[in-house]
Amino acid sequence: MKLLVDAGNSCLKWAWLGEDGLQGTGRLLHGKKTPKAVLEEAWEQLDNTPDEVVVANVAGDTFRRSLTAYCKKRWSLKADYLKSMAEQCGVRNSYENPESLGVDRWLAMLGARSMRGTACCVIDCGTALTIDAVDKQGRHMGGLILPGMHLMRQSLVDAASGIKERPNLSAARPSTLLASDTDNAIIVGTLYTAIAAIDRIVNDVRAELGNSLQCYITGGEATLFLPLIDQRIQHQPNLVFKGMQAVINDREKAEVLEKAL
Repeated sequence: MKLLVDAGNSCLKWAWLGEDGLQGTGRLLHGKKTPKAVLEEAWEQLDNTPDEVVVANVAGDTFRRSLTAYCKKRWSLKADYLKSMAEQCGVRNSYENPESLGVDRWLAMLGARSMRGTACCVIDCGTALTIDAVDKQGRHMGGLILPGMHLMRQSLVDAASGIKERPNLSAARPSTLLASDTDNAIIVGTLYTAIAAIDRIVNDVRAELGNSLQCYITGGEATLFLPLIDQRIQHQPNLVFKGMQAVINDREKAEVLEKAL
């Protein structure tokens, strides 16, 4: 069994990959914990022992060092860190420096492409809200990065003295459309800011790439948007893991071919 790890800026996610595909996913918010504490809390009770650890890390070098040390100490394994490539699994990167594209965004695109092999748009709702498009030939058309919900709300608290230190700004869902208190006004306002951006960008991408465009939404905050976005947008919570699976399958096929030669 392979342990797949998606180390994000605010959340650690993992899944097991075996002969039957993806299974046993989990997640843990970082909070103010140290990387070592996060890993110990997340995996202290794991029932399986991995034979390989494959990682998508955008949580920084400190987290990477802690994860590397943890895998070596607990399982005597060297973690395999994936990176964005110029071309992989039928997708061509548009960045001049391919590795500068966040590996989570790259893998989400590979995961989306692996499901249908057609033009696709990926909306990833995490610490940042990112949107990337791939045309039917597999060319990455580029993408956008917007602040996620927490960042938008926190920026208001930080910048506006009248609403500093107010409670409940982390509340997930608004109670009404038009709010009658400051907390809900921020919650609803930032929610609809994100929804409006998603709707407009997806419509413009669809106009460029055609109505056959398949759109996917993923990430920890995706469920907040589902009741309000275009129903043609499909929720795929494990899109990064599907991309990791595509990379692993591609590698294994290449190894089989190499041995056959």
